[in-house]
Amino acid sequence: MNRFFRGFNDLPIRRKLSLAFMLTSAVVVLVACGAFLVYEYRGFRSQLAAGVTTATRITAENSTAAIAFLDAKGATQTLNALRSEPQIVAAALFDSENNLVASYRSDDSITLPAAPHKQGTHFERGPLICAEPVVEGS
Repeated sequence: MNRFFRGFNDLPIRRKLSLAFMLTSAVVVLVACGAFLVYEYRGFRSQLAAGVTTATRITAENSTAAIAFLDAKGATQTLNALRSEPQIVAAALFDSENNLVASYRSDDSITLPAAPHKQGTHFERGPLICAEPVVEGS
């Protein structure tokens, strides 16, 4: 380390200033990149939540008759429309007594909850969970 400082002390002032400016610029660029990554990450999560919430509300609206008449086939067909949304990997419809009526899973290894989640949208240890009630006439 002493060797570095000794060599640095022997440099002309012009070179020292150039090194100081380059080091400062490098730090500023790294901080700006870090801030940009955080901004993009939060924006991505926000957009993902908005898109999934919209798809959840549409699915809930389209499932009212199937839930009212406990039509598992119709409810399954409604949920299977979610295949066009690659960010949605699982969905479930429950009746008023919290019994599973229909489900959709993009992969058989995905487990579904035994009961519906609390209404709302939140990230739970990574995945996004979105729960919306199926209310007839809303």
